[in-house]
Amino acid sequence: MRAPAKGKARPVSLIVLAGGTSRRMKQDKARLVVGAEPLIQKILKQVEGYFDEVLLSVSKGQRLDFVFCTQVEDEVEGQG
Repeated sequence: MRAPAKGKARPVSLIVLAGGTSRRMKQDKARLVVGAEPLIQKILKQVEGYFDEVLLSVSKGQRLDFVFCTQVEDEVEGQG
């Protein structure tokens, strides 16, 4: 892998893992409300502006309509 040209940074992406079955918590972690908003929204707000692209990894068939970033489904289910 080559280093970026001087003065030009490479784009950096972040993948936030939000899928899973929540077996231990017994509730959907992605929709867990902390304070007045879902935890996943708090996390996404904290990283806003630090990355060129933010992807949210969700379980197959899961869709978080309140999150405004690109959502991608897990390719292999149950892998943690």
